[in-house]
Amino acid sequence: MDIGSEGPIDYDGLDQPTFDNSGYHLIQNNIISDNGCGGIAGYVSHGSKIIGNRIERNNNLGMTAPEIGGIKLHFFTKGLIEANLIKDNHAYGIWLDNEWLISRVT
Repeated sequence: MDIGSEGPIDYDGLDQPTFDNSGYHLIQNNIISDNGCGGIAGYVSHGSKIIGNRIERNNNLGMTAPEIGGIKLHFFTKGLIEANLIKDNHAYGIWLDNEWLISRVT
């Protein structure tokens, strides 16, 4: 699951707009499992909440790039990660990269 902005470079060539203030997602009560790479990934996701999800058995393809994880977020500000079950991922469980200002993991 990809949340947040796509970043400043149009890597996929789809000419999608880049938003300066992306985020405010509510990802709640989902099963995110058995993916080839990561579970939830995001770049610039302000105020997002990831609550009560089951995140397991991700990265089944054995990717070795550093951008893998059950939850892998860059620039996660004013966010909340709470009451998730994260297990048996072939990657990092939770990785908050770069800035994670005023955010909480519980």
